[in-house]
Amino acid sequence: MMSPETIKSMSREATQKAAERDLVPLMVAQEDKDDLDALYSHMRAMPFLGDHLPAEYEKIDELFVDSSGMGSPEEAALTMEQFLDRVVANRAYAITSAGQFQIYVGEYKRVG
Repeated sequence: MMSPETIKSMSREATQKAAERDLVPLMVAQEDKDDLDALYSHMRAMPFLGDHLPAEYEKIDELFVDSSGMGSPEEAALTMEQFLDRVVANRAYAITSAGQFQIYVGEYKRVG
């Protein structure tokens, strides 16, 4: 199990790298949302932004998601199926924090 200090350190490092590389959240198009297999594959490319917030995006929500594939619908973390069901077309997503078995995923909208 990862310590809280390790998780915070990973997030700080991701924030710095995301800012240096000008990373942005992964946008979901309607055609991605219409095909569950395509959406699953698409979402696996989410960048790890940490606390980096690109100027043209506003974070509107944060979701707690099981990343192990072993979670159940009764647990606090959303299963991948529950997460994919919550994904909205024309919104963008990125990992904001990652532990050993769960991640936090930010949901963003484009502004301006």
